[in-house]
Amino acid sequence: MNSLLSAEEFEKLLIFSNSINSNYDDFISNMLNAISDIFDYKLTVYTIFDKNKDDDYVKSIISKSIQTKVLNDYKNTYYKKDIFKNNSKPKNRKNKADHFMITRDFMPLNDFLKTEYGQFLISENIAYQSAIFTSDVPLHVLNIFKTYDEGDFSEKELELLKHISNIFTNSVKQYKMYINQNDTVQLIQKYNNFLDYGFIIIDQDYKIRLYNNAFLNYATQITKTTDLSSLVDTLIVLIEKQLKIILAEITEPVFVDLKGYQIRITLDTVINNGLINKYYFMNIIHNSNQLSTPKLKTKPDVVKLIKEFDFTKREAEIIELIFQGHNNQEISDKLFISVFTVKSHINNIFKKLDVNNRTSLMSKLIK
Repeated sequence: MNSLLSAEEFEKLLIFSNSINSNYDDFISNMLNAISDIFDYKLTVYTIFDKNKDDDYVKSIISKSIQTKVLNDYKNTYYKKDIFKNNSKPKNRKNKADHFMITRDFMPLNDFLKTEYGQFLISENIAYQSAIFTSDVPLHVLNIFKTYDEGDFSEKELELLKHISNIFTNSVKQYKMYINQNDTVQLIQKYNNFLDYGFIIIDQDYKIRLYNNAFLNYATQITKTTDLSSLVDTLIVLIEKQLKIILAEITEPVFVDLKGYQIRITLDTVINNGLINKYYFMNIIHNSNQLSTPKLKTKPDVVKLIKEFDFTKREAEIIELIFQGHNNQEISDKLFISVFTVKSHINNIFKKLDVNNRTSLMSKLIK
């Protein structure tokens, strides 16, 4: 079958692919800009759906052309009515190989506009929709809309969308790999001072992201299990049982003593493209090592800090809040000072202690 696309349009597809894959640091924004600039589709939305134990939810929704209120209405209410999202699984598609759908794949336009989701769209002068999506969770969806006056997508546009969808799905795979690698690098940089102890990093879904041999050895002694996945599951159950809260409810560093080992659990976040990814860092140390190792539960004496290190009263207050697990914004809120001022104080603290991160600061001050 002969293509309906011209050589110029194939060249645009090549430009599109190069544009979105040249830099993953601002992938979503680049994607929306490229669709608008290269193919002249102005009404676009990039949505990411994720799942928790109970239901799926809108993790992120971004548009360059549609009002924030409309996006919030979709995020809070109408995504549950979205027939595109609800039929995005391969088993629900007419053509399981394709990664895009249009309105008439489900029903005639007049019937579609009578649905609750269709009425939501037409209230914003949107009548036609094409959804291009990935097939794994978190689900990335690129929506391209057209107004009633613009009319439905033509056969030529459908061929173009098929090529765009292939580029999109392959690019999102590369983007996800980049995000995972970048998150890991950032976490290693934050916690490199714990490498002498057993540690593991797991994400918000309790998937293992990184661990060392010391963790494996210590955790095996605690759980009497050697299989890594079962070992982590058992350890989390033991920790939650002692804390009497689930890991997802942790907001500050917590400490647990299990069978001769002390475990410190810290919640941390990495932000990429506006998405907040949560990670749990567990540090394990054998109690017998605590004669030569700072006790993790000990907190600094504010008065002693001021005398010994020539800290100001404000710097000592900030150090105390750092030990409680507060980030810069939370410290700013508690002390009624700007985030910029907090950062300035922390930089001064680092200089006085000759350290360059919070972990080193805590290790140096705990006696």
